[in-house]
Amino acid sequence: MLATLVSIVAAIVCTRAGPPAHVDTLSYARFQLGGEAVELALELDTDHLMQAVDAPPPQSGEWTDEDVRGIETAAVQYLAEHWQLAVDGLPQPMTPHGFERLLAFDPMIQQERAVRVAFRFTFPPPGHDAQAVLLQTLFDGIELAHHHVVVVSTRDRAGVELDVTSARPTAFVLPDVGPGSTARRVRSRSIEGAARELRAPWLALFLLALLLAPLSGKEAWKSVGAALATAACAFALTHADVISPAPWAADAAAALSIAYLAAENRFSKGVKLRTATAALFGLVHGMALARVRAGALSPTAVEAAATLVAACATAVAVALAASLLVRTLRTFAPRAMPFLTDSALMLGGAAGVILALLHRSS
Repeated sequence: MLATLVSIVAAIVCTRAGPPAHVDTLSYARFQLGGEAVELALELDTDHLMQAVDAPPPQSGEWTDEDVRGIETAAVQYLAEHWQLAVDGLPQPMTPHGFERLLAFDPMIQQERAVRVAFRFTFPPPGHDAQAVLLQTLFDGIELAHHHVVVVSTRDRAGVELDVTSARPTAFVLPDVGPGSTARRVRSRSIEGAARELRAPWLALFLLALLLAPLSGKEAWKSVGAALATAACAFALTHADVISPAPWAADAAAALSIAYLAAENRFSKGVKLRTATAALFGLVHGMALARVRAGALSPTAVEAAATLVAACATAVAVALAASLLVRTLRTFAPRAMPFLTDSALMLGGAAGVILALLHRSS
């Protein structure tokens, strides 16, 4: 059985996302914060842009700086009509600052050439975490496979990519990066970590199943410590992109761990290798927690640690309180309560697996 658990964890660790879209179907909105103004670069495929503004064919066979400069006014107008940003509910005016042609790999000739262009804009930075809403219809009717991505970053922190569906408002956060923002982001990450565990309490229920095992208190807490230690390791590896589990798979395995432990508590003649089992399942719980995001910027190590500590502390508190309540109720119903508790944990774990699978299919 332990070998089966190892194979489950290994399968989740090896799960990766599918291949990216082709370069000529991608466009990006890259926000950079941290300066006197927010810098925005709208990066697009040159061929599609030229088609959108009805530009004449290039005389040299390839688009040049002069060709792009000739349609610059029309391109800025096209972007204003098909890429609209509102900040805190108000349309955001932006100041254009020219363009830059970009190199990209062309699979037709197997080398890089200037097939993309980035138009640059600026606008005043928000003094707080601002709610932004983007509505874009770039290349509608021109490129059916067009895929738009928003990236918010600072000069020293990478951004989290956000997919934007055409003709559908997409909300995201322009984060506060002003003085004192580090403490505010740590607090926000902590709140998000605790809220995530309360919304999907798989770790708390897993720890509850460990604490209710037919073992001595010392052995039960030893397994809890092993689970939290491996969860922290998996969280760190996922945060560092060393492993890339699919979110639905990590959630499903985390929920499955609850049903597995409850069944083992109920039906096994003797609970053996509980510490090793807890350590293995702790890995998937760490992977599930690592996908918590509280904003548009990728978390720093300190912010990620705050998320993990808050989530684990919440899980331990909930599990400890629930275990004390269950043990108290067992004094009034010594035969019924163990059966009811184990059954509830098994049903809760099964429900979590089903929800994760439904989330994948949607």
